[in-house]
Amino acid sequence: DLDDGVAFHLTGRFYPGALATNGWGAHVGLEIEYDVSRLDSATAGRVFPTTSTGLLLGGLFRYPFGEKHQADFGAGWVLRRFDFDPAGPSVGGGRQNQTDVPSAGYGGVRLAAGTRLHVVAGLYFGARAALRVLYTLGGIEANTWFPFAKGQGFDAGGTLEYELPKGLVIRAGFEYQRYWMTLNPDPDSARWIAGGAVDEYFFYDLRLAWRY
Repeated sequence: DLDDGVAFHLTGRFYPGALATNGWGAHVGLEIEYDVSRLDSATAGRVFPTTSTGLLLGGLFRYPFGEKHQADFGAGWVLRRFDFDPAGPSVGGGRQNQTDVPSAGYGGVRLAAGTRLHVVAGLYFGARAALRVLYTLGGIEANTWFPFAKGQGFDAGGTLEYELPKGLVIRAGFEYQRYWMTLNPDPDSARWIAGGAVDEYFFYDLRLAWRY
């Protein structure tokens, strides 16, 4: 079982060309996202302190259309980690304080597309989706677990924004991340036998943003 947790989430998009031009150079930007949350995972009466972290570094291109609409396209490097800490001190030198599942670390390239649509007055609706092409699975592909595992992922989300004076924006949003893996165990030598696995994350947030 996994308890709900509270996360710290920082997001930034910067378009340096917009400081010097109103042409196409103003629509090429950089994107960074970082989040961290601390929660508890419980199984068989044991509680494991758990940390979830995410990082995104990438580039963006925005394409304005209509009067106040915008499309976005991005590519970058992405990482999602999910780490279990021991459930207290070791008992008799054994592994009773360790989980029966590995920590995960999904790293790879993210290819994204999204849109921001003007609804009415200062209200905007946004939607986005992205494919995550993974090159590492963290602890899942360790030799003691599934060294031949392969996986992919995607994320999708939406936002409602309301613009305030001075460039301030109130934003409510959600995001769904899903990772699926083919574990490819060797039946002659594997300690664990499983065909595949799925990992899912749900995020909900309320933010105060500033647009320039």
